[in-house]
Amino acid sequence: MQAIVWESDGWINARKNGLDPEDIKAHVTKMATNASEIFPNPPVYLNITIEAVRPEDVIPEIGVLGVTYNQSFIQIMIDSTNKLGVHKIKNGITGSMFHELTRVVNFVRNPWEPGIMYGVVTEGLTCVVERDYSSVSRQLWTEYSDDETMTVWYAELKSLGDTQEKDKRYFFERPDGRKWIVYRTGRWMIDKLVESGEDLFDLMQLKYTDVIEKFERLSWIKN
Repeated sequence: MQAIVWESDGWINARKNGLDPEDIKAHVTKMATNASEIFPNPPVYLNITIEAVRPEDVIPEIGVLGVTYNQSFIQIMIDSTNKLGVHKIKNGITGSMFHELTRVVNFVRNPWEPGIMYGVVTEGLTCVVERDYSSVSRQLWTEYSDDETMTVWYAELKSLGDTQEKDKRYFFERPDGRKWIVYRTGRWMIDKLVESGEDLFDLMQLKYTDVIEKFERLSWIKN
């Protein structure tokens, strides 16, 4: 594993605002190591770039954004203005590393696709790992409502069918005010599968379409 601080003008501003790139790099490395240890099949190779960016380029609630490009490459971006403070930035990195390491592991069986249901399964897995293993107490996108509501959301997402372009409105915010629909529905879905007796880490080894089939065989689901 190697973590690299991506050189950019953003670090000039970040340093002024109390963010030390070497300190951030050390935290990223530690959290990536901790996250890798929970998986039966941790990544063999892992490259992580760390960049200080504009606040509009991160998730505002945590001051961080993580992106996984393939089974060996993660990008971590942090808010160079440090509006939330170093502690919250590091907390955001912690959750993000467990989230993104799950994506890395899952990429082996599920290379990226733009479709909504691909997102529901893969982000559902990442949200459950982030919640259960990262020690981050609360992330808004991992919370969901009652089964009746979530069943309606699941049906809505599935009705969208396969798409050739990622519909970010369902991942982030809809015009009707709902946020993180894909993440929240996905976590509910994976929770239901685990409650039914499925092993979380075994689910990561399946094609996402097989996970959907398992979920829809649960007796209470109305397809």
